[in-house]
Amino acid sequence: MIDRTHDLPVVQQCKILSRSTAYYKPRETSPVDLALMRRMDALHLDYPFAGSRMLRDLLRQDGFAVGRKHVATLMKTMRMVAIHKKPNTSRRHPAHLVYPYLLRHTDGLCSLLTCNACRDLLPEPPLGFPIMRRCTWRAHCASPR
Repeated sequence: MIDRTHDLPVVQQCKILSRSTAYYKPRETSPVDLALMRRMDALHLDYPFAGSRMLRDLLRQDGFAVGRKHVATLMKTMRMVAIHKKPNTSRRHPAHLVYPYLLRHTDGLCSLLTCNACRDLLPEPPLGFPIMRRCTWRAHCASPR
């Protein structure tokens, strides 16, 4: 917004910002909208999950004749958002560290379960458990002393 009382000349401010901001004068909010925004704020405290459609219905029950788009515009003006699950909540944040799963490519448990020498020492694996066909760690298959 152009400030005419600032030390920087208006022409320089227009170069930095935009010339259209020199002519823009924001309108004052109407008293009807102020009353509507007060009621929306009170409803938002009671129903923080309510979006523009639900707030429209609640406002109509209170006697306000208002549409959904006007409610959505006032919500944006007030920076009011409904609290609900947003999409892509399982997507990881790029700044967060990723800790590798260190047991992914090891044959430790599988080799113990599939080794012929250890087969009689260990219980039967549950159904659906992936069983490897060959034993890769012969050292683990030695009988206990």
